[in-house]
Parts: sequence; C-alpha cells; structure tokens
Amino acid sequence: MKGPGIFVLLLCIFALACADSAGAAQFTGLWVGAVRIDKVSESQIPANPEFTNPQPTGYPFTFRIIIHVNTTGNTVRLLKDVIQMEKIGSPGQLALITDDLLIPNYTCPEENGDKFCRRIGATAYDFTGLEAAMTGSFSLTGTLSSNIILTPDNPTNPFKHKFSPDHDNLDELGFPITNPVIMEVYNVTRDMTLQFSATDPLGINPPGWGTTIMGGTYNETLNGVHRNPIYVSGAFRLQKVTDTGELNQ
Repeated sequence: MKGPGIFVLLLCIFALACADSAGAAQFTGLWVGAVRIDKVSESQIPANPEFTNPQPTGYPFTFRIIIHVNTTGNTVRLLKDVIQMEKIGSPGQLALITDDLLIPNYTCPEENGDKFCRRIGATAYDFTGLEAAMTGSFSLTGTLSSNIILTPDNPTNPFKHKFSPDHDNLDELGFPITNPVIMEVYNVTRDMTLQFSATDPLGINPPGWGTTIMGGTYNETLNGVHRNPIYVSGAFRLQKVTDTGELNQ
C-alpha cells in the first residue's frame, strides 16, 4: 500500500484509538453504590455441590461500595473512604481526598453560605493503603476484579479482638507463632468480581442507565474466615456522584 492508501489507513487507526479512549473516559469520576448479597455457599461439606454454588439466603445483605475511575478511564480503584473538598484559593475547583494528611491543604466548598465537606465511607471491607487497584474494564459490558487482603496486623481483621490480647500470633513467651495450624490470626483475602450489564438486571432500567447509573452481577470468594473458601453472589448498582478524574490533586 502506497501514498494515499497508507494515509487513509493511519487516519482510521487514529480514529479508532480516539473512539476507544473517549469511550473509556466517559465513565470518569466517583461512583458510589451498593452490593446486595442474596446467595452464600455452604462451606462445611466440600463434597456437596452447594460447597461452590452459592445458595439463596433467607435475607439479603447490603453493603456500600466506592469506585473511582481516572481521567483516561484506564485506572480504576476501589476506595474505602473519600472526602470532597475544594482547593484553597481556587473556589469551585473540587478535589477528591483519600489521604487525611492532605486535608490541611484544602477547604470545604461553600453551600448556601455555609462551608460543607462531603465524606463517604465504606465499612464492609478494608485493606492496607488508601486505595485498592481494580483490573478489567469499567464499561457497559466490562468486568472489574479486585483482590484485597486483611493481614493479621490489620486492626479490622475479623480475628482481632480488642479485649483479647492473645490474638496476636505470639506464643506464651512472646515469640512469633510460625506453625499455621496453631495461629491465632489469619490472612483474610477477598476476591471481588463485578460483571457489568448493558441492561438493568432488575428490569427497572432507570433514566441514566449506562451513563450515570451502572450495575450488574457481583461474585466474591472469601478465604481465611473459614477453613474452606466461602462463595457469595448477588447484584450491584453504582451512581456517579462527581466527574472529578483524579484523586488527591
């Protein structure tokens, strides 16, 4: 291929690349929603099909989830806490803060003559650090996954007990316990998967579905809480609350 043919081909490739980038960037911002768990596996009998196939629960369990998509749409993070603030000296320039050490550099936006900061937190999951990376694609038919770990030192590890200092993985002489059979606190890992749906799984299809409202099916595998893995499933729904594309800036 020579001359104009090569030029046309390059234009087509460039157009496709721009379209992909624009498609990803349209979801830029902070998304807040809920996961509704309505199925849990029966982990006590590995031989049964119910061991890996989650079964309907008597009542659903709902918890908040917070996700941020950056300006290009290519970096997605799971958040546990975020504050909407305003840069000092830059009225109207909003920022999303996940690092409490940066709070003195910002102020609260003014609303109806009052200073007001919005803080959103999630209490049903925790991890080391400020954000947890998510792999995959935030899109109408994409899939997002995240692996979060609660180490034995994490204060929110479910095996930690404030009034039982023996849960420290130290023996009676104060030496570290290295035998996993007799450990007092374990690593707890959670493998979360969000499968987006182009249509509302609940059949409601509210205005804004696919643009400011997203949802789909949720699956998770928990290890460390029980001697066997625990599998749960349900649905999730997210609402875009701001278009701010970067964190702590």
